[in-house]
Amino acid sequence: MGNAESRMKKRGHREVVVFGRRAVMEALAQDAIDLEGCEVWVVKSVAAGFRSELQQACRRASIDLRVGTPAEVRALSGESGYDQAAAARIRLARVIGVTTYL
Repeated sequence: MGNAESRMKKRGHREVVVFGRRAVMEALAQDAIDLEGCEVWVVKSVAAGFRSELQQACRRASIDLRVGTPAEVRALSGESGYDQAAAARIRLARVIGVTTYL
């Protein structure tokens, strides 16, 4: 298990996939997200304006933007009917499991 994988297994980190243009942009803007080792994908046929905006957000977060086919982006989202043009796998930092409160 590599460093990134072992950090993901640490208590307080939860990996999630968000998909959709607005959801991905909002996720990249949040302070409570651990962006190290994250993936951001966009469909190559997406409007140039959105791709440019997403590229800027990824640069600010030091993440490479991956451009792919709708099938590749759908594979990340896990949704067969997915057609939102963007998806990101992110880690939520400082998450406390519900069992802590029981």
